[in-house]
Amino acid sequence: MKLNEYYELAAGPMSDLDPEEMESVAYARADLARASADAENRTSPAGRAVNWCRSAHRLRTIATELGRLPRLADDVPRDVLNWVTYQRRNMGRQNGFQVAFLESIPGWTWSPWDEEWDRRAAQLQLFLDEEGRPPSTRAHDVSERVLAKWVARQRQLHAKGDLLYARAKALQAILGPR
Repeated sequence: MKLNEYYELAAGPMSDLDPEEMESVAYARADLARASADAENRTSPAGRAVNWCRSAHRLRTIATELGRLPRLADDVPRDVLNWVTYQRRNMGRQNGFQVAFLESIPGWTWSPWDEEWDRRAAQLQLFLDEEGRPPSTRAHDVSERVLAKWVARQRQLHAKGDLLYARAKALQAILGPR
């Protein structure tokens, strides 16, 4: 379900909802109450849902300004970065509203390391398609050398038995057997 649908459900009765939807709608209602209190300069309601929504909005504001999620090198409060980490570690425990909210934040990913690996693998496939050969660590082009070093690192990990099976299979599908 999309974020706006939870806000729409928040205006209706809870009796028609299943327990997971009730929790999600409770968070949507808490967010609406928080927004209303903030707009009227009133004290916001307290509680877990309101605190979660406040943190989520804070992250969204920062991510919107940066055009991506904040990083350690950015000048952002450490508690924001810790909150992102906590949300990722608790993946699968959030209700639908929380998931929809997080996924609406610019640059949100549940597993940045997996996405970075997939991005590199796609770059490798594109390079092979365009050049017809693997990237070289001796190339003049810096981006080719970076990609070649990434491939070499993946091969090292595979040789040591430290490359995830799915990644090893994906790399083999791209590069062919070695």
